[in-house]
Amino acid sequence: MKKFVKLKLFLNQPFKIINHGLTLANEEMYYKKNINSFNIEQLPTVDILELFPNFNEYLNNYSFLEGTSLVTDIMLLKSLARDWELERREYFKYL
Repeated sequence: MKKFVKLKLFLNQPFKIINHGLTLANEEMYYKKNINSFNIEQLPTVDILELFPNFNEYLNNYSFLEGTSLVTDIMLLKSLARDWELERREYFKYL
């Protein structure tokens, strides 16, 4: 990208460009911290179908707000709650 195009982009959307740059710097910092502290690039992951082979959840209503749970988080919690004893499910009664 030419310098003029970069400058024009920065002048048109300065806060967006600065925020994006700070986000990338933050991600890079944690990436390096993981490698230095734990000798791994990322935490291990597990496929949700390994935990729940018959995973079939749905949500009636959902609205996403920044900083709140994602759809997959809520569905995972619902699946976990189904496996718990009845008295332990009280925590998840609103899901």
